Amino acid sequence: MYRYRFSIGKDENGKYIRSPKRTLYCKSKTKRGREGELREAMEEYRRELNSGAPIVRKSTKTVGQYADLFHELRKGTMGSELSYKREESEIAHIKVLLGNKRLSSLKPLDIKRAYAQAREEGLYSESELHKIHTKLSQIMKEAVQDELITRNPCENISVPRPKPKERRSLSAGEASRLHRELSEEPLSAHVVGTLLLLDTGMRRGEMLGLCWECVDLETGEIQIVQQYAKDKVPRAPKSRSSRRRLHLSDAMTETLSEWKGVQTNYFAEKLGMRPVSGIPVVTNSTGGYMDPDNYNRWFREWCVKHEFGRYTEEPEVYQDAAGKRRVRKRGYEGLMPHMLRHTQATLLIGANTDIKTVQSRLGHSSAELTLNIYSHAIEAKDKAAADAFAALIE
Repeated sequence: MYRYRFSIGKDENGKYIRSPKRTLYCKSKTKRGREGELREAMEEYRRELNSGAPIVRKSTKTVGQYADLFHELRKGTMGSELSYKREESEIAHIKVLLGNKRLSSLKPLDIKRAYAQAREEGLYSESELHKIHTKLSQIMKEAVQDELITRNPCENISVPRPKPKERRSLSAGEASRLHRELSEEPLSAHVVGTLLLLDTGMRRGEMLGLCWECVDLETGEIQIVQQYAKDKVPRAPKSRSSRRRLHLSDAMTETLSEWKGVQTNYFAEKLGMRPVSGIPVVTNSTGGYMDPDNYNRWFREWCVKHEFGRYTEEPEVYQDAAGKRRVRKRGYEGLMPHMLRHTQATLLIGANTDIKTVQSRLGHSSAELTLNIYSHAIEAKDKAAADAFAALIE
């Protein structure tokens, strides 16, 4: 390891000014090789200094202080309050790992050691460390642009995204039973929403954010232009590729047409109002967006009743603020709304639908992402293909 810097003149008081120190970790195992690497690195640094690039002064800020400032200046620029809160959480983790380190003296080795200690102590999973590192790298890049440091210390550190776990999904037979039993239920917002999840593979937030103005019953198509998720604010979908047009099955189109009539009659008789085009397809009792938590509670209860899930713990009985007796059920295991999305993808791949179509239908940013997530389904098809070929040549 070598540290090096240059004298770059004198200040107005006649004191020598030196460039910030740089550290070189040599790859060569021989002395001559290391000296060659050092000469090359020093020459590159000299050219950089001679180019007129601004000399970065040492910052007295800590990593934690600068991360807080970075977050504060991004308020109102991230598209949703939920994204802003997620970033706040990631910065809190960065402060746990490196918050007291001085920004200008943070080195790659400090970061590697912090990650290694976090792994040893079991503070974060690999997936969490990947997110933390991505955010730290973004913050350090901004510090370079703010001329507080000369280089991003995260540049040559790799914390790869872990391979996704195999997504749980229903078999074709289970999906068929689910569809049949939902279809036998009286039409309600919950039932229609669940049928939409199964029929299209859309996300729960996209289903709850779907409005009638984005439903074309004549062509059997819907447009995904917004979502209604945990922050309970209608907002843009998860990504640009999530904005998409989806075809419905004929059965789903017919169900939606029937539901629109039921919904219109309900609004007229119970609420004394006529629904407008901007009203959600899946509404609460007053015609507004359905609370995601309320939908999840209904979904769990329905699944337990129809043997798609179960509670593994004894229910908790308590009194609410008004003194009313309540029962909180705990330890749910079984079907979850997002598994219907995985069911759609897995069954489509099993039916030989091409990956680009599956990607487009799910709203993934790339076919590679779809391939990575559903590799288990693709591997199963590959084995079937091998067996089919063997049968042909035998």
